[in-house]
Amino acid sequence: LSQLFCLLLARSLGLSHWAAIIVALGYSFCSYIQCWILHPHAGTAAFYPALVWALVQLRRRISLRAFGLSALILTLAILAGHVETAALLGLGSAMFAFFLPEGRVIRGRLIFFGSVLGVVALAFAMSAVQIVPFFDYLSESGVVAERHRHQELYGLAATNGWHHALTIFDPDILGNHHGEYRGQISFFETGFFFGSGVLFLACFGFIAAMQRRLGLVLAAALTLV
Repeated sequence: LSQLFCLLLARSLGLSHWAAIIVALGYSFCSYIQCWILHPHAGTAAFYPALVWALVQLRRRISLRAFGLSALILTLAILAGHVETAALLGLGSAMFAFFLPEGRVIRGRLIFFGSVLGVVALAFAMSAVQIVPFFDYLSESGVVAERHRHQELYGLAATNGWHHALTIFDPDILGNHHGEYRGQISFFETGFFFGSGVLFLACFGFIAAMQRRLGLVLAAALTLV
């Protein structure tokens, strides 16, 4: 599924057949998909290329068909089992399509923004069986209290994921399994959500390259932070 829509997306953005194949293989074998392959994260992330493709079609031409398709794909991503990942990928997809230089830029973006709100509302309604229990889970979860306790024990780095980016330069900067670990409770999850951020940055970078606008690159960097 992800490979098919990677091909469609790449071709719709003007890439060659060979480039589209590389995009499809690159996404389906990326670290996020492979490391979460036995968890619902990967199932939800598999809909990412499809959602980007659908929202790009909606951005280019507002139609009932594109609107319904976008809502359906977002619904399937949510029902795949990991609402948090669906939220991240939905945000990245919408921002990618929003900044496409299509048609009347300002007016088109405003109409698209309103359409995306409608897509989200419809997707939430169709996936209520997953959304309602999720919000109930948020109110009952002890994760917030646990993170607060962890912060008191290990300091600011325990709750601010950006510190983990420093491990690119020094893998042991926050400690390791041989001694005291001063990072987040789930280093594994933090590390691979940084991978999602890189995907968002790559989307912005691609658009910036097409338009040759430094502003989009800076916006991408801000979004990643």
